[in-house]
Order: sequence, then structure tokens, then C-alpha cells
Amino acid sequence: MRCMRLLAALAMVLLMTGCDVRSLYPLYTEKDVIFEPLLLGAWKESGQGGDVWVFIRDKEDSYRVVPAAGDFVLAFEGRLVKLEGRLYLDLTVEDVPFEEYVIPAHLLVQIELSGDKMRTAMLDDDKLKKLEELGSLKLGHMTAQVLTALPKDLQAFVTQHAGDGTAFSHFKEFERFDLTR
Repeated sequence: MRCMRLLAALAMVLLMTGCDVRSLYPLYTEKDVIFEPLLLGAWKESGQGGDVWVFIRDKEDSYRVVPAAGDFVLAFEGRLVKLEGRLYLDLTVEDVPFEEYVIPAHLLVQIELSGDKMRTAMLDDDKLKKLEELGSLKLGHMTAQVLTALPKDLQAFVTQHAGDGTAFSHFKEFERFDLTR
């Protein structure tokens, strides 16, 4: 059992590392959260062998987001926020069986929904470092790809950089997918 917990912890560490930026605080306050039924269902990443993600209504205003394949099933809780006409998904890991190894963090995803198509983008560590070097990263402290700004400051930051390509990258295209195929 101890070995399985350590393997799970290692898998979690590997999953949470990379160039995507996380935040210690959520992007939302309770008044900011919305629910969009169009997000529900399965979405397959465009291209050969793309990932499939399933969005299920969890609580009244949140989603359970689960990968549809793979041996290590890790679910996320997602909260959708609409800021200045743009959608953002705030994801946190849900039901981690080895919580003593994990510091809770929020992954911030910019989302564009159009019918049966979805486009996502993540905050990019390299782009944020460039903003910091230029002196235009006016956001709470950032270290090792972790933001420590409060929700109000995060909201101001993501709306300021939403469409200009200076903070978000890792764009992925998804299409609605029928899991019964």
C-alpha cells in the first residue's frame, strides 16, 4: 500500500510539473462563478490520438473534469468564470488520496466555446518571465511557476492579457466527441 501511495505521489508530481503556471489562489470569488451547459460532455483534442476530456456537472455551479483514457485517473474540479466577455476555467485536483504530498493549486485555462468546438490556452511560464523582465508583470509574487496573487489581482491580470498573446499559450483545439463510438 505504501508503495502504491508513493507511486501515485510521483505521478502527481510529474503531472503538476511542466511549463504551465499554477496559482495558490483561485481566479474566482463565489460571485464570479457561472455555469455554462455547453461545456458539458466529452471533448476530443484535434489531431491523431488527441486527449479526450469529459465535463460532468458536479455541484450547482461546478464541473467534474475527467480524462476519458489512461490508467491513472485524476479528476479535477472546475469552476467557470466570465471576465470581460471571456471564459476561464479554474481547475483544482479533486479527491487526492495522498494529500500530504500535494500543495493545492489552481490551473487557469482560457476557453473559447463555439458550438461543437472548444479552444483552450494556458498561462505560460516563459511568457510571464518575459513580462517580468520587461517590468510589466504587475502581479503578486511568482516563483517556480506558482502565482501568489489574490483573486481580484489575478482577474485584472488575465483580462489585461487575454487576447494579446503575452501570457497565454499552449493552444489546443477540441471538438465535441461521442464516447459511445
